[in-house]
Amino acid sequence: MPPAILGTPAAGSTIAPREAVVLVSDKQSECHLHRISALAQSSGDRDVLLFFNGSWTYPRPLPSSVQLIQQLTPRPELASFGDNRNLLSKPSFLEWLATQGTYTRVWHLEDDALFTAPWHELFDSHASSSADLLGYLQDVTKGDMRGYKQSCRLNSPASGGMTRCYAGGAREPCANCWTSWPVLRISKKLAQAVYQSLLSGSTGHHEAICGPVCVRRLWCSREKFNESLLKTYFLGGEIGFKRASNASNRMTLHGINRYLEWLYPRRAAIYHPAKCEAGAELGKQQLAAIRWRPDTPCPPALRYVKTERHVGAAAAAAANKELFASRAAHAARRAPGRVHAAGAADQRRRR
Repeated sequence: MPPAILGTPAAGSTIAPREAVVLVSDKQSECHLHRISALAQSSGDRDVLLFFNGSWTYPRPLPSSVQLIQQLTPRPELASFGDNRNLLSKPSFLEWLATQGTYTRVWHLEDDALFTAPWHELFDSHASSSADLLGYLQDVTKGDMRGYKQSCRLNSPASGGMTRCYAGGAREPCANCWTSWPVLRISKKLAQAVYQSLLSGSTGHHEAICGPVCVRRLWCSREKFNESLLKTYFLGGEIGFKRASNASNRMTLHGINRYLEWLYPRRAAIYHPAKCEAGAELGKQQLAAIRWRPDTPCPPALRYVKTERHVGAAAAAAANKELFASRAAHAARRAPGRVHAAGAADQRRRR
């Protein structure tokens, strides 16, 4: 059965769910298909939509439960909402969410986000939250010099026209205002407010403008992910992660674990950036991750085996013995991840 187009309800659906999961991508490969399949298999009762730039031409079809939404050219007033890396996807997503009539809130996922558990665990754990903006949100302070902050402007007739998004007073520092988009939940109501603000003349990058628009509306609320989700969550450009498959700090599950000096992954954590271009094994790893149950050993596909070249023969032998200990020993410890001595200080800093 071909995938549905433009967000129409799946075949046989009688009541449209209020919450959907939207995966934004423009890439086609076996790795990407595995990751889409893993999301479709583990999203719970939510619709899964692939927000795709172009047509799906990969030889293997999408899962029948995945709905395909074509990224359309957004209105020119939304241009500032994108950037050089996603000129189309973020503005197009905003316009789609603000104007569609099916969902009241949507999870936005980028295709380089990996979750080390069934995806529904992440979604279900926040189901009771009514926040309009939910994700990895950061404070913005007066001394913060990030570029998108300086160019963000809101058209506010009540204040006499254009004002800075972060304009001092009660709005700066702005708590939980800077928005990270790799894994994010946003309400249709907030999307409509941002959309209308941009149409009225406001300008702002997607990371910068959503928080200030929310702050200026009494009905709007923001909520940050629990820190336990974020120990493996890095943003673009942080700590010099590389796409190259031969780089030791590449943008993969193992690359992030090696940076943290963890012997095996933390369960139910968001790993970002984890790009198929840096490691084709990530597709199968995501499929393995959705089958990782609480209080069970880390699946073999997710383990990183220490080698003598990295830590020396004795340390490698000890580490690998630890990795492949019995199921009973793993369950008894119930540790989501272990850190060897050299990485303990780094882990404490991230707490």
